[in-house]
Amino acid sequence: MGPIKVRKPQAIFFDLSGTATKSYFMDSILFPYIKLNCTTYLHNNWDNPVLQRDIELLRKQSREDGGPIVADADSDKREIQKTILQYVTKCLDELRDNSAINIFRLHMWFDGYHRDKIETPVYSDVAIQIKHWRITQNIKLFVLSNGWIEATKRFMAKTNHGDLNLLIDGHFDNTIGPLDDPETFKIVCRKINIAPEHVLFLTKSVSECNAAKEAGLNAILVMTHRRDLARLNTLTDEQRQQLIYIRSFNEITFIGDNDNTMPKSKAVSSAGSSHGSSCNTTSSTSPTMSNAFAPGSQKHSTSSQSNQHSTSVETVSSKHSTSSQCSSSSSSASNNKSLAKSSYHSSEQSASTEYRLGNSKTSNISSQGSQQISSSSSGLSNNSSAFSASSSASASSTQKSKQSSTQGSRKH
Repeated sequence: MGPIKVRKPQAIFFDLSGTATKSYFMDSILFPYIKLNCTTYLHNNWDNPVLQRDIELLRKQSREDGGPIVADADSDKREIQKTILQYVTKCLDELRDNSAINIFRLHMWFDGYHRDKIETPVYSDVAIQIKHWRITQNIKLFVLSNGWIEATKRFMAKTNHGDLNLLIDGHFDNTIGPLDDPETFKIVCRKINIAPEHVLFLTKSVSECNAAKEAGLNAILVMTHRRDLARLNTLTDEQRQQLIYIRSFNEITFIGDNDNTMPKSKAVSSAGSSHGSSCNTTSSTSPTMSNAFAPGSQKHSTSSQSNQHSTSVETVSSKHSTSSQCSSSSSSASNNKSLAKSSYHSSEQSASTEYRLGNSKTSNISSQGSQQISSSSSGLSNNSSAFSASSSASASSTQKSKQSSTQGSRKH
């Protein structure tokens, strides 16, 4: 899908699960780690007072939940460990959410990170782009997540791309307030001392995206998978019209305040396809985003309808003129054939060069890459010159444009 252009922010907030970290991180790595290593963790840390406090919390909570009951403190150690495993497994299987199990599993995960047993899988485009944004473009980066701050710090400290906390200026969680509440975003903006209109939020959550926009931030959805796109079908056309999405961080290009490109948003008209068949989109100006977003996939000027009509008339005149010239030069067919062949190769080379300069020409909508991915070092795009009028070059360009529809998307 094609890139989008966004006014360069002073700061970026981004969520972790499914936005920066791969979507299977919790279900396929963290939760199974608890089940597989619980007994070993208990055995290795049995005399640790922190673990004993955690066990006492589990024992009390297990009675409130109706079991499985964690054995009393005066029971045999092996019996206590066995009942702890039973209760913890039951909580994970039934998705029970209480402070006792949350604290226990966090301490287990921290131990796993400390012993190099766990590594956070971060999308490649995220690692590449946040490094570019922070070091090259000097944009401040903050994690804003529903997870506990200490947990997100540990998660980002040991990833498949190294310690990404070195690039992050701070972490925030929902202890400030729920992320679907606009007031939460106003609070974090005050904490970093940056006005909301100069902050960009990247997330996979539609409700959080809308809350950020209501608070005055610019927000983009990071819709990595087809199931993420399918969630947009539950929205009304008007709601989809206000949303902008990307498939990976590589699709974002930041432009300066002195850029003369007329900003527009890209709105979803239909969601549910991915990779080779991209979602149908229509260009629409969003009242809340019009000052922040500019089209990134269009190569031609969109200054006004009258200019487009004028250009179209000139093109038609040019075609008639060319046809007339071709009819009048039949006596020199051999020379014209050589000239046409040379022009064809020149035009084809021009179109090929322009294709390489752009990222992708399919339209998308743009608050979150997605969370496998293209590993290109940036999603920057150039508004290069228009395609050659030659019909041969135009056909070649069209074929390459179809092939580019799969670029920029994260690999599953």
